[in-house]
Amino acid sequence: MAVDHDDLVRRIEKISYDEQGSILKDVAAVDAKLFDRGERNIPSWMSERARVIAAGVRRAGAKMADEVWAIAAEEAPEFAHEAATWAGRLSARMVAHHRQRLMFGRGLATSCGNHRGM
Repeated sequence: MAVDHDDLVRRIEKISYDEQGSILKDVAAVDAKLFDRGERNIPSWMSERARVIAAGVRRAGAKMADEVWAIAAEEAPEFAHEAATWAGRLSARMVAHHRQRLMFGRGLATSCGNHRGM
């Protein structure tokens, strides 16, 4: 039986976006926990955010690979590039989100510090 390429891509794309939402929730929980304690822009915050994102991307990649194997079976190696492509896109979005948040957080810390010194 031939695999419907478009259906497989849609399933992988859905996993990617569902996992992105899950990763963002996990990262928001890290932010909230550390910010509630007044810990902004410290190495442990940055490290924990990166760890949560990396774990989420690994989880998403595993789910995508499982989906490819479940749908494509013998043809799975031919479709592995689809899962890799979407995992790469998810990783790039999460890295961009992480960098943006780090820069935003640094801006807050810097501006607060400048106001105190005035």
